[in-house]
Amino acid sequence: MTAMIYKLLPATLVILQLVISRLSTSHAFSSPTRATTGGVDTDARKRTGKKSFLQRQSRDNLPRVATLEELSALATSLSKRRRGSNSYYKGWIHWRTLALDAVRQDLSMNLPHAANISRFENLFFQLGVASDLGRMPSFEDAGARSGYAMEFFCRARNLADLYVDALNPSYEFPEGWVDALTDGPILGGSGDVGGGNGCGAGQDQWRFELPNTANGDEEAYSMVSLGGGPGFDYVGAALATTFCSYTTLSNEEESDPAGVFTPEIKATILDYEEGWGDLVHAMGNSTRRTLQNPGLRCEWGGKC
Repeated sequence: MTAMIYKLLPATLVILQLVISRLSTSHAFSSPTRATTGGVDTDARKRTGKKSFLQRQSRDNLPRVATLEELSALATSLSKRRRGSNSYYKGWIHWRTLALDAVRQDLSMNLPHAANISRFENLFFQLGVASDLGRMPSFEDAGARSGYAMEFFCRARNLADLYVDALNPSYEFPEGWVDALTDGPILGGSGDVGGGNGCGAGQDQWRFELPNTANGDEEAYSMVSLGGGPGFDYVGAALATTFCSYTTLSNEEESDPAGVFTPEIKATILDYEEGWGDLVHAMGNSTRRTLQNPGLRCEWGGKC
């Protein structure tokens, strides 16, 4: 029996090779009628799925977003929780989810170019090809860029979470990383992860002091994002610094919010695709308008 199996194996392998060869040359894998531009397949698409923002928007099935007043009231309430605690982190997740949805909705109504689902899905496909082949995809299509901006807000969420994770003493970060984050203006400049300063503390305890300019004005805290179109890094930093800027009056006084006290933060976005410029401007405006934080600035710095 064993000898018979060995005799059958070569024939089986030949059959498998013929099947694979046939499949690889079939229309399902390759089509000579595919439209290409510079060798890039312009018809291939990676479907976004029913839960994507663009698909839900096309069906008029987007959830209700929080109002500016609701976001402000929630952040003020959450600022009373002990930072680093489980309830504080859950509150942050809840607030930043609502804030991101609100920023995205505002942006969707103020896009410089309408999002095109099919062109974005082609870009989505090309992003996967780029990962496999190490070839940069093209972002030259304005409708695809707008779709990209609407679909990938998770990138802003991830950076914002990284900032706030630095306030959680149960997480371990490389030496010096926590101090670098908490001493900066994004998180209010505490420098004391286990104490009461920094994010979530009173105004007199946390405010970060920036150097002054020659005429006495406080300098803006500058950040640069390379390959940063359409500005997701800026949105992530804006979420973290705005959440940490809310403070309440002392218990002996009225419980009205004391307001937002943030240093001016200026983000400069650079990217190899120059077409991101108008979207970076729109992203900056939507973020500042939604978070009601006049100290936030986002500018297009040009091609890198």
